[in-house]
Amino acid sequence: MRVGLPNPGDRVLWIRFGAFGDVLQDLADACNFKRRFPDVHLTFLCKPKYTELVLVQPYIDDALAGYKNPFAEWRKIVQKIRAGRYKWLVNTHRGGKSSLISLFSQAEYRIGTSSLFFYKPIYHASLERWGR
Repeated sequence: MRVGLPNPGDRVLWIRFGAFGDVLQDLADACNFKRRFPDVHLTFLCKPKYTELVLVQPYIDDALAGYKNPFAEWRKIVQKIRAGRYKWLVNTHRGGKSSLISLFSQAEYRIGTSSLFFYKPIYHASLERWGR
C-alpha cells in the first residue's frame, strides 16, 4: 500500500509519551520531519511536564499536553485531537494508550510503531523517507 506524503498546510500530530530522553530523541526526529516538510503544521503531544521544552523548539508549531494518566483520560485527549483536525498522526510511542488515542483520532493517515493493528502498514518506509 502506498500512501502519499504530507502536503503544505497539512496538520500533523506527533505523539510521544515517555521519559525525558524519549521525548528528546523524538524531537530530533520531528525536526528532520519538519525539514523535509517545512510547510506542514506540526503539533507535538507529550506529557504535561515536557510541553514547555517542546514549545521552545523552532520547528514545533504547537504542543498538546497529555494528562498524567493518559490511559484513564484518553477521551479528553481524543477530543482535543479531533478538534485539531489532523490529517496525519505519527505515533512513536509503543503503548496501548497512544494506540487507542491514535485509533479514535479521526486522522486520515496514522503511522506508528506499535504492533497493534491501528496503523497503515507503511510506517517504516515513511520514516526512512522523512530522514529518521
